[in-house]
Amino acid sequence: MKFSYQLNKIENCTIILFDGTILDKSEANTLQNEIDGLMMDGENRFILDFNKIDYINSSGLSVLISLLNKTKENNGRFCLCNVSEKVHKLILTCKLENILKIEGSLKEAIKKIQS
Repeated sequence: MKFSYQLNKIENCTIILFDGTILDKSEANTLQNEIDGLMMDGENRFILDFNKIDYINSSGLSVLISLLNKTKENNGRFCLCNVSEKVHKLILTCKLENILKIEGSLKEAIKKIQS
């Protein structure tokens, strides 16, 4: 399934709802450019909702790390939620569980980002 996303704003957080498969940076260029613009406008709290993600590989993980680094550079917060078991296993295999903050639900992620 092709990669797509939607942006929503909830309680001073930008929610990015992913859909499909994140395979490489070229598929996420539009997203990265949009997030750069949001950061330039002062946005710095992002929640990535993986509820509709079918698959992500190591190249897709590098996109997430890039987004995380940009968020940190802007004194922001970054969190993942609704991560499938398959994606979570990949995060563990790549030893990224201490870098990528993961919450079970969108509600928990909003609470974490706000604290």
